Amino acid sequence: MARYILFEQEGTKKRKRVKDGFRWMCLLFGPFWFFSHGMVAKGLLWLIAAIAGAILLVGIGGVVVWIIAGFMASSAEQDTLKKSGWKCLGFEDEYIKNESESSQVISN
Repeated sequence: MARYILFEQEGTKKRKRVKDGFRWMCLLFGPFWFFSHGMVAKGLLWLIAAIAGAILLVGIGGVVVWIIAGFMASSAEQDTLKKSGWKCLGFEDEYIKNESESSQVISN
């Protein structure tokens, strides 16, 4: 079962869920996943790493880079949210257990 980390935007009480763990969509769509989540610079860096890996290891290196990116995508999205002023409330299941109210939640 997937675990989600709950974030709340300061001042607006708007909430967002971020999946914790491996991101299959990042593996499949590579830099486009990063671009669609507002991480253009990180997407470009991963793209450059994939191209370099593909050149150095005759193609297989690019695949390895995207597998690693799939594992790193969740923490990259969490870091981006924190830098944008979102507050981490913790894991969603633990937060809901402790809080009886639930506000609007945006799911990825």
